Amino acid sequence: MVFSSRTIRTVLIAAFAAFAAVQAGAAPVPDFTFLQVSDLHAPMAQSRETLTRLPGPDVVELSAFGTTSPKPSFVLATGDLTEFGGGSGWFAEYQSYFKDSGLPVYNVLGNHDNTWHAGIRDLRNQGTAGYYSFDRNGCHFVALMSATTQDPRPSFGEEQIAWLAEDLKKVGPNTPVFMFFHHPVGGSEFASLYDRDRLLDTLRASNVVLMMTGHSHGSRYDDVAGIDQIQGGSTFGGNAGITFVSVKDNTLRVAYQRHVDPNPSQKVFEKPLQEASLYPNVRLLSPRHRQTITKPQMSIKASLLPAASAKKLPPIQKASFTVDGEVNGDLTITADSGGYDAEGQVQLAGLLPGSHYLRVTFTAEGREFTRSCQFYLDAPGSRTGWRKYIAASSKAAPAVAEGRVYIADNAGYLRALETSRGNELWSVQTGAEILAEPLVAGDRVIAANGLGKVLAFSTAGKKLWEFTAGDAVYSSPVLADGKVVFGCNDGKLYALDAATGAKLWTNEDGEYSIESKPFVSNGKVYYGCWDQYVRCVNLSDGSLVWKVLGEGPATIAPAMRCPWSWTTRSSRPTVATG
Repeated sequence: MVFSSRTIRTVLIAAFAAFAAVQAGAAPVPDFTFLQVSDLHAPMAQSRETLTRLPGPDVVELSAFGTTSPKPSFVLATGDLTEFGGGSGWFAEYQSYFKDSGLPVYNVLGNHDNTWHAGIRDLRNQGTAGYYSFDRNGCHFVALMSATTQDPRPSFGEEQIAWLAEDLKKVGPNTPVFMFFHHPVGGSEFASLYDRDRLLDTLRASNVVLMMTGHSHGSRYDDVAGIDQIQGGSTFGGNAGITFVSVKDNTLRVAYQRHVDPNPSQKVFEKPLQEASLYPNVRLLSPRHRQTITKPQMSIKASLLPAASAKKLPPIQKASFTVDGEVNGDLTITADSGGYDAEGQVQLAGLLPGSHYLRVTFTAEGREFTRSCQFYLDAPGSRTGWRKYIAASSKAAPAVAEGRVYIADNAGYLRALETSRGNELWSVQTGAEILAEPLVAGDRVIAANGLGKVLAFSTAGKKLWEFTAGDAVYSSPVLADGKVVFGCNDGKLYALDAATGAKLWTNEDGEYSIESKPFVSNGKVYYGCWDQYVRCVNLSDGSLVWKVLGEGPATIAPAMRCPWSWTTRSSRPTVATG
C-alpha cells in the first residue's frame, strides 16, 4: 500500500499530539466538530440559503486535509448576525435560519448588531449576555463582545477584561481554550493598541488554541503575537460559506466550505493541540500598573522568564518599548538566572496629562514576547485630586450634586462618590449596562439601563421606584415639570411621574432607536431618532408638534431612514428661549 505525503504528515501530527498528551499526563480531547458562521447580515436571502445544508452528513469529508471528521455538534456565530440590529424583527429572522438544523447556536454581536439597535437584549432573552463562557468536549469556549454598544467602533471594555481574568482562573492550565468574537485582534479600528494588548496579556497564562473572528467577510489565518486567529468568512457574497473546525486525534484542523463546494476543501490551518501555554513570563516591574507618574522622565524595568511548561528561553536579541504606540525606544538587556532583565528611560515631556499605556517587547528569533500596563501622567504643579478604579468602562457622563458625584458604568453599577476625596458612599447593581447619564432630581437619583429599567434611588442608595420600558434605555433622562423624559430603543419617547415612576405618556412617532438626550424648553420636548428625524412634542401629553428630516448619507434601510444620522447621543438640539 502506498501512502501520500499528506497522509503520512497527518499521521505524524496525530502521533506527536497523542505523545505530548501522555507526557503531560493529560487525557486527549475527544474527537468533535463544530461550525463557525459569520457576517450573515439578516435578512440576506443568500445567508438563509447557505445555511440550509446544516447540519450536514454524519461524517464530514475534510478534503482540504484528506481526512474525515465527526458530524458538527454546535455552531459559533461570530457577529453581524443582522444588518442593522435586532429591531424590526431582524433577530427573529436570523434565528429562523437555524430552525431546521437541530444544532445549538452560540452568538456574539458584531458592529452591525450593536450600533443602531443594540442586540444585547436579544442575547439576554436567550439566556446568555454580551460575553459568556461554556464547556464542551473537555474544552473551554469564551465569547467576548468586541462590538461597542450603540457605537460602530470596536472595543473590549474593562468590565470584560476583569470578567475574563476571573473566568480563566477557573480553567486548568492544560484545558484548550477557544475564543470567539467579531473584530480581529490587531485591526486598525480599535481606538487604542492597548485594547489588543490588555486582552492578549489576560490570555497569556491560559492554553488558548484558537481565536475565531469575523468582520472582514474573508476566510483567513493570522498569527497574532503567538496566538492563532482565523476569520470566518461570510454566508453571502461570492465567497459565501461555512468554517468547519475539527478536533480529531488531538489535532486541530480548520477548513472553509464555499457555497459552491461539496465539502470543506479550502484549508485554513492545522496544528497539534498543545497541552499548556508555552508563552514566557514577561513581568513589568516599573512602572507599576496604574501608577501615577509626576516627573517628565519614567524608568522602565522588565524581566523575562520561561513559561512553567518550558525549560529555557530562546536567545533574546532585543528589548524595546512603546508608549501609546507613538514614543518608542530600546532597552538595555542583561541575562540573569535563566532569564533576562531589561531597563531604560523614557521622556514623557511631550505627552498630555492623563492616562497612557506602556508596552515592553522582548524579541527572539523573529518572535515577540510582550507585556503592557496603564499609567497616569500628572502635569507638574497640577496634580490630580483623586482617582477611583471601578473595574468597568463608562460611557455615561457623571452627575454632580451636593458634594457627591454619581457614576454609572458598563457593568451596571450606579455609584455615589464624595467629590472631595473620591470615597465610595454606596453602589447598586442595576442588572445591565448603564450608558445614560444619571439624573439628579431633588432628593433622588435616576438611572436607566440596557434592560429598559429606569430606577429611582434616594441619595442614600435606597431604591424608591422602578419602571420597565419596552427596550433598552440609553437615552439620558431629563427632568421637566415633575416629569422624567427619556427615549428608548423601541423608538418611543416616555414621560414618567418623577415622584412615583408611573407612566404619564408615550410618543410613538419614532421609527427606530432613540439614544439622544431630550431637550426641554417652553413646554416642548425636542429629540433626535435613528430614523433621521428631529421631533418636537408637547411636554404636557407627548403629542407631536412637528418633525424635520435631518441630513445623512444615501444608505437607506427598512424602518430606518439613515444608519449614520447625526442624531446620536452626542447630538443634542439647541433651542433658544423666547
